[in-house]
This record gives sequence, structure tokens and C-alpha cells, in this order.
Amino acid sequence: MIKYLIFCVVLYSFSICISCMSSQISQTNVFEKELREFKYSLYKDVQDLDFYELQKLIENGFKNHIISKKYKDFYNNYRKEIKAYQQAYLEKYKNMELDLQLIKEHEEINSYLEEGPLSVTDFFLNIENTQLDKDEIQDRMIIFKLMYIIPLHRAQSVITQIISSHSSADGLATNNLKSLIVWPLIRTTELKSEYWEIIIDDYDWIYFFDFDLKEDVLYLKKVCTR
Repeated sequence: MIKYLIFCVVLYSFSICISCMSSQISQTNVFEKELREFKYSLYKDVQDLDFYELQKLIENGFKNHIISKKYKDFYNNYRKEIKAYQQAYLEKYKNMELDLQLIKEHEEINSYLEEGPLSVTDFFLNIENTQLDKDEIQDRMIIFKLMYIIPLHRAQSVITQIISSHSSADGLATNNLKSLIVWPLIRTTELKSEYWEIIIDDYDWIYFFDFDLKEDVLYLKKVCTR
């Protein structure tokens, strides 16, 4: 009788766990649908712009453009859902196995990180040298975070910058072609509540990031080579 009760308790706990997971997946799928519909709705705002107009629009952080308000409203209204969506992606690669024994630090890049991790958002918006006021910086940060809503995609944007800075034109083109054939290995680890480490093993290059899920900020921590 006692064994039967224990079995029932375990089975009930397992069913609750499965139910919670299914609920989280369902909520993530619903949000992804809403995100896709929102971004699709922006077509009408950029449909008539050519390459140079789009480039200037993005470089200006959509200043004085209707898209800026739409991005801010969506981000602020869906912050809870965005966090859950980002966490779902982080969970996919949690504690994956990586062989990091034969790697060495990239001294040139890491010398810039000696004082602490580099905020990816600050890096792309060039916060230290910008003439923007506080509100304009905040607006651009929101747009950047929503454009690169998935932390791994945000990390990849920095990786592209690093590769382009340390490769010839042919080397960069070769790397881009390789990326069509191969995939990196990824490991995520929750270091503490809502604060994650992301390691991207791109074979020759290994990148270490921290992601503050609560504040939605990605930091470049260290770069190594193999």
C-alpha cells in the first residue's frame, strides 16, 4: 500500500512537471506568433525605402520615425513574454558538453576586456562616444534588443564584427561560406538567478558571454582560440 502511494505521488508530480513544461512551450509559441505578426506589420513602414534610406534609418536608430514608437511600445508591453522567450532559448543549450581543454586566450581582444565584460548593446551603439542624449540612447537600446531578441543572435552579431576585424576580405568571405556548412557548439549555464553564461565554440574561435536576463543585457566576457 505504501509503495502504491509513493508511486502515485511520483506519477502525479511527473504529470505536473510535464503539464508545466507544455504550458511554457505553448506560451512561447503564442508569443512567437505575436512577435512575427508585429514585425510583419512593419513592412508597410519600410516598403518604399531603398537601400540607402534603410541604412540611414537604421544608423539613426529610427529617430523621428513611427517604427521607433512601435518598437518601444511592443518591447515595454511584452517584457515578461520576452524574458520567457529568451529563457526558453537558453534552456535549449543548458549544460551541453564542450571540450575546452586545448584553448588559449586571444590576448589582443581580451586586453580590452580586462576592466570587465563589454556590453554588446553599448558596443554597437558606441555609447561612450555618442552625442545622443539619455532618452535617445534608451530608445536605441530598446530597438537593438528587439531586433536581436534572441541572445544567441545578439552574440552572433558581435562574433561577425570580431571576425571581420581580424580577417582579410577573403578570410571573412571564407568564414561566411563555412557557416553555411558547419554549426558551432553552444553551452549555456545559469550562474545565478536570471544570469547566464553562454559559450559558443566556433571551432577555431571560442566566445564567452554573460547574459543578464533580468536587464536584457549581453556581455562579451572573453575570446579564445584553438
